[in-house]
Amino acid sequence: DIFYSTLFTDHNTNRAKGVACTDTLYGITGIINEMLVYSDKNTVELLPALSSNIPAGNISGLLTRAGVRVDYLSWDVDKRNVKADLTALRDTSFNLVLNNKAYIGEENESKCVVVQLKKGERYCFMG
Repeated sequence: DIFYSTLFTDHNTNRAKGVACTDTLYGITGIINEMLVYSDKNTVELLPALSSNIPAGNISGLLTRAGVRVDYLSWDVDKRNVKADLTALRDTSFNLVLNNKAYIGEENESKCVVVQLKKGERYCFMG
């Protein structure tokens, strides 16, 4: 057991020394963020790799490579409920995908929804 409750790890895997290491902390944070929101310059995918260990939850403040901020994302697998509020940080157009499916708007042939926003505009949905 090398993890502390804060997700820091013990540097030498010997708790007796009490030397905390932040390397794993940053890596785990990035992994969890990309499990919840994946993006590239043309795509924002919500919950692409949601673990069964996280059946419900929420997150806020994630920035995407598509130029939008995820102001709020919540999900509840049992209730089949997803809510997201996105804000454009610049004029942008991107494909929005929710767990490999388009749940909102009209799908294109790639099974995603094309969203076009001007800087400062918000896009909200429940699925």
